[in-house]
Amino acid sequence: MSISVKSFLLIVRQVIFIDSTGLNSLVAGMRDAHKAKGSFRICNLRPEAKLVSMIDMALKIFETEEEALNKLIPFYS
Repeated sequence: MSISVKSFLLIVRQVIFIDSTGLNSLVAGMRDAHKAKGSFRICNLRPEAKLVSMIDMALKIFETEEEALNKLIPFYS
């Protein structure tokens, strides 16, 4: 049996640093999800990780899991 996953929610509340390799991996995940007509969401990123990596300039970051899921799965809440 094969399972196809098109949408991802990445919860990163314990991440304090994202280097360029990590950022490239996240962008690749977003690109792959988009190609599959899915979506790629990131939530709970700590403010210091945003400052170090400037990740919020490349990807849409949601403050909470609920906010990300509401955008990922309409009528989630």
